[in-house]
Amino acid sequence: MVIALAGGRHGVGKTNVAVNIAVNLANGGAKVCLLDSDNQLSGAVQLLGGKSELGLGSHIFDGQPLEAVIQTGRNGIQLLAAPSNLAAFDYTQTLRLKTAFQKLESHFDYLIIDTPPGDSLTTLSLLRSANHILLVLSPELESIKDSYTLLWALRRRGHMGGVQVLINRIKGRQQGLQVYRQFKRVVEKNLGLSVRSLGYVTADRHLHNAVYNHMPVSISAPNAPSSRCFHAITEILKQRFIGHSPLNKMSRSWKMNPPRSGASSPVVQMTPRQQGALATNEQFDRLFAQFSNIIRKEDISEASVRKALFSFEESYELRFKQPLHEKNPTPPAVAGRDGSIEKIGSRLRQSHILSDCERKQSDELADLQHALESAAQFSLYEQKRYADNSSS
Repeated sequence: MVIALAGGRHGVGKTNVAVNIAVNLANGGAKVCLLDSDNQLSGAVQLLGGKSELGLGSHIFDGQPLEAVIQTGRNGIQLLAAPSNLAAFDYTQTLRLKTAFQKLESHFDYLIIDTPPGDSLTTLSLLRSANHILLVLSPELESIKDSYTLLWALRRRGHMGGVQVLINRIKGRQQGLQVYRQFKRVVEKNLGLSVRSLGYVTADRHLHNAVYNHMPVSISAPNAPSSRCFHAITEILKQRFIGHSPLNKMSRSWKMNPPRSGASSPVVQMTPRQQGALATNEQFDRLFAQFSNIIRKEDISEASVRKALFSFEESYELRFKQPLHEKNPTPPAVAGRDGSIEKIGSRLRQSHILSDCERKQSDELADLQHALESAAQFSLYEQKRYADNSSS
């Protein structure tokens, strides 16, 4: 089971939460590995008695065996420091990364990931590849705003699942409940994401002292109020995981970057667009045909298709610098994001693609997502090239 912890900004206590959840899972007899990709401080590894110099980078870049770079920390927790640029690996490096993820998922009961704060590409990729997302907030307004921004970015990249929210370092239950309800209302109304409470952690002197001494409070003061919070949170997680099959989601869904052979070409080929020109039906149909061809090759579900359609629309808008509904209205004529999904979806149904997909099982569309994202990236490259040529 892969659990990714996220925070909209530094200082919300995300790493401390990750470490104490790992400790409580290990105390219950589970085999736990903590992957520390927030390597600006490598706090998770250090809190559990490990060293940040050795880690996943040594395996990916230097070829050291994965077993040799995993450290044993406090309470038997296995520690693995990771580079913060995982999403930028080239094709060969990503193959090694996916193989490493597969080994970790098959060997451990729980893989806890401490992601970098904010909405970097690596953070978003890790979150989308996890079985469960735990978002850590503190009561401060800045934390709430940045957490919303993170979920907005995650939603833009096609995440349609739920998020579990933990309010950290609160004065009491009432404050935590108030912050959670306000955050839940805004997120569900504006982003359409399901938000579920995981509880709260109180701020006490034991927690403060534990952080100061680089020690998980669940070890240094197991009877402290904050420790009891972490224990309760872990028990809630374990109950929610009952009956959930992890299915090696992380190793299956991690996006593959294309091989680099000279000047790399985009996965979705599109002709350069002249400044001010509208997208033609032929251009749209060409892109849509490639979209459909990729879908035919994938084991996907209808829900996954709908996720990918968001990326399709965003790639279209980036490519042609116009919303999809401004295109020549034959077909599809659309009147907004939801409408566009249904209209494009109807074209998929007409071509019998979606009905075929419904009989297949999968959670992710890694190749399709990559194709659409490559299209968007290619359009940015075209803009820069056009600007350079115009100024010369």
